[in-house]
Amino acid sequence: MRPVEDPLIYVSCGVGVGSGIVLNHGLFTGASGAAGEIGHPTMVVDGKPCSCGRLGCAEAYVGLTAIAASAGCVVDGAVDRNALKAQMASRARRSRDAFAMAGNALGVLLQNVWTTFNPQVIVLGGETVALGGEVFLDAAVGRLEHFASQAGLAPPAVRIAKYAELATAVGGAAYALHCLLRPFGPAASRLPVPA
Repeated sequence: MRPVEDPLIYVSCGVGVGSGIVLNHGLFTGASGAAGEIGHPTMVVDGKPCSCGRLGCAEAYVGLTAIAASAGCVVDGAVDRNALKAQMASRARRSRDAFAMAGNALGVLLQNVWTTFNPQVIVLGGETVALGGEVFLDAAVGRLEHFASQAGLAPPAVRIAKYAELATAVGGAAYALHCLLRPFGPAASRLPVPA
């Protein structure tokens, strides 16, 4: 079994964009439990509209809805996953370009996460990673490496989540089990007590 690499950031890429932050061998949740909400920092001032109502959030550039819209795969306001998957399988230029642009934006977001938390490892997972594959990932990692090169630093390792699209669910179940097995640990003390 591989030792825990700490700090570690898990980035979930789907319709929304979020993260889990492992810091000092525990899940960092912040003052109100909202730490890791990386889909809503502003990436472009007065940029594209986001689902949260603000403009220019990371999700408006990296989220699956934005990618599908750029690829022409939104039907009645919903992502047409089958069409997007078919376009990627046929190597359609429009969908590949959409994933590459989103990957580039993800690379900017990863650089911000890196400079904020200085993790050893960033793990990527979620539906967008699965659908976009190497087009999405190469653009993201390439952008992150470019920033590192400019600063003369080695970037953190970037890995793909073992459970791919199910990584968030598996991680949540593992965290619940961890808290049950360590009921007096620091993580469990922050959980709400049932009435």
